Amino acid sequence: MKHRSIIALATLLFGLTACVNKENPKEELVMAEMSVIHETKFDSVYGDLTIEGFMSKGFEFGDSVSVSFSTGYSFDDVPFYDGYYVKTGAPLVIGYPGYPYIDFATNNKANCFQNLELKEGDKMTITLNEKGKYLVEQETFSTKYSDNRSDYSTNEVFANFRPMEVSTMKSNLFYRGASPVDNQHSRASYANRLIEEAGIKFVLNLADNQEEMDSYIASEDFNSQYALNLYREGNIALLDMGVDFTSSVFQEKLATGLTELVKHDGPYYIHCTEGKDRTGFVCYLLETLSGASYEELENDYMITYDNYYGINKAESKSKYDAIVDLRFKDFINLLTPTHDGSFLGDRGPSTKLFSSSKSSLAEAAKEYLIQGGMTEENVDKLVEIIKK
Repeated sequence: MKHRSIIALATLLFGLTACVNKENPKEELVMAEMSVIHETKFDSVYGDLTIEGFMSKGFEFGDSVSVSFSTGYSFDDVPFYDGYYVKTGAPLVIGYPGYPYIDFATNNKANCFQNLELKEGDKMTITLNEKGKYLVEQETFSTKYSDNRSDYSTNEVFANFRPMEVSTMKSNLFYRGASPVDNQHSRASYANRLIEEAGIKFVLNLADNQEEMDSYIASEDFNSQYALNLYREGNIALLDMGVDFTSSVFQEKLATGLTELVKHDGPYYIHCTEGKDRTGFVCYLLETLSGASYEELENDYMITYDNYYGINKAESKSKYDAIVDLRFKDFINLLTPTHDGSFLGDRGPSTKLFSSSKSSLAEAAKEYLIQGGMTEENVDKLVEIIKK
């Protein structure tokens, strides 16, 4: 086994500290060893152990764990969560509801499997480091929500469906929400009905590829005829995007999708699976292009957390503020212009995720798309479509 230095790994991978696992102080060592599987959708690392099987060994959400790989990389003090409750680029072990295996990932960052120099069949060992160290964060950011329509006040809330209504955008032209085709959360038929009622003419599907789309259509519970018609007519762009907003692949796919969008008439619908993370970023980018204020950007993003979890500023301010700090400020940091301190998140200008020399948030957003391959002419067309 080759030795990997801390400095080399930090430079190559995440800019984080990697170190050898500490010896667990408990008499009974809680650990799990498994073979790795390449999770290709988000380029993370599955272990061939179910979430239930992993937890049966004594692990619980909110624990701190140490993770080591047979390629020589090790990480100490990694949180184990049931959702992506860490900042962009930070490592975590995750047991995400509805997914088959335990997972090691770096939040919103691609090339995790590649950067660890793994191949399928290599070993990953996870050891309990400290019981319940991150339990407060786990309880605050728990991803659990109901998939029962009766638990929500309206179809719109259930499907996380809404028009983008910042003051600088044309009304009832851009809509966002959950998938109208992927029914894993029982929302597809509701989203389908709502896009039909809104007269949607073109859809940016951020999540799926053609194979996945065809599998939804073939499913026994598929009940989204309006979306199917749009698909067959060539009015759904399948972008198959991950969640690393800083990657060139993400930029290129988004630029491709928005280039296609400007060729079509609206109204437009933007969705991923839940209409939360990828959709949240893309809608933030479009609102930014229109010149929306910080308050409007934050308010629109956080409606999603009210819809799914009932978290809002009036009734759950501490949780609301924690989500803004963890999630929304990542977006702010991504596009923060070099010398516009009023829009800085908690990272500061020296550690922005996307380097821009532009003087405004809207110009930085435009630069982001042009770097992804969208022509300046098409970005200007997009702004003309969006802006009042």
